[in-house]
This record gives sequence, C-alpha cells and structure tokens, in this order.
Amino acid sequence: MQDEILKNTFANYAFEHFEIASYRALIEMAGAAGDQKAIPLLQESLKEEIAMAEWAGQNLPDVVNTYIRLETQGQKSGI
Repeated sequence: MQDEILKNTFANYAFEHFEIASYRALIEMAGAAGDQKAIPLLQESLKEEIAMAEWAGQNLPDVVNTYIRLETQGQKSGI
C-alpha cells in the first residue's frame, strides 16, 4: 500500500511505548520479588527504549512530510 511507510512508522512508535511500559512493569516486578540485581539492567534498557521513542517521535513529522511531498508530486512513497 502507498501509505505503508506511515503505518510502519506509527507501529514502530507505538511499539517503543509498549516496550517502555513493559520495562517499567518488569522493574516493579523485580522490586517486588526482591531481585535488586536485575533492576539496574532493566533501568538501562528502559532508558534506551525511552531514547528510541523520543527519536521516533521527533522524526515522525519528517516521515509524514516526506510522504505528503512524494504523494503530491505523484512519486511513490511506498513499496
């Protein structure tokens, strides 16, 4: 589909937030289980996922605007 790039971008953005929620839950579970060793590792992964979500969010306007530009010029924006 022509809008596949947009759908994939939205899905990637949403998935990053799913991962953030997952790591936050894992941190809570590790704390509840008394697994203090796992918490710093999980926090590092959480930090990486937050950074990736921020990057995806910051780049979303560029993807959308490139899509609009290509579509309005009659060029292919998808596969």
